[in-house]
Amino acid sequence: MRARGDATAFPQSGLGRNRPGARRPEDLAGVVGSAAAGPSNEAVLSLQRTIGNAAVVQLLAGSAKAAPPVLQRGSAPSILGPGRGMAVRILQRGAPGTAAHVMLGPVQTAFQLLGNLVSGRIGQHYADVFPTLNQPASRRLLMRIAVVETRWWAGQPGLPGWFGSMMSARARAGILIRRAESMGLLEK
Repeated sequence: MRARGDATAFPQSGLGRNRPGARRPEDLAGVVGSAAAGPSNEAVLSLQRTIGNAAVVQLLAGSAKAAPPVLQRGSAPSILGPGRGMAVRILQRGAPGTAAHVMLGPVQTAFQLLGNLVSGRIGQHYADVFPTLNQPASRRLLMRIAVVETRWWAGQPGLPGWFGSMMSARARAGILIRRAESMGLLEK
């Protein structure tokens, strides 16, 4: 049985050791570095051990209760910058019944859990594709959004790209479709 924090436990996520270009936990040393450059290696490995893929999927789908983010050194999750805080603000502009409206809940949960940690420029990405996100939710649109976002994360450098690539397009689409069904926007 694989350990929960073992990167090989999630071969579909792009973290498997046998995939070309896959990153192993021990490869993260050059990515994270000092406090000025980002979280310590211990913090990254602790996060990897603590939050398994299933837990992340549950939290993003809203089926698990999100704990407030752990704040360090008197900080608070920033809503400034191009990360998850901006993503929440962009998605809040979406009209009811749109893909943006469906995406808002899972993104807010991720923001409550992680703040802007390892979020890269996801808010800027949502701003760039907002006309697509503000279309009426459909299975086809939600699947297309999941594929585009997964590809976007795969192209991000460093720790945000690694973290964002942990979830497959299929998992992202499943979260969005289940959420749209629970909101009564799609038939089950």
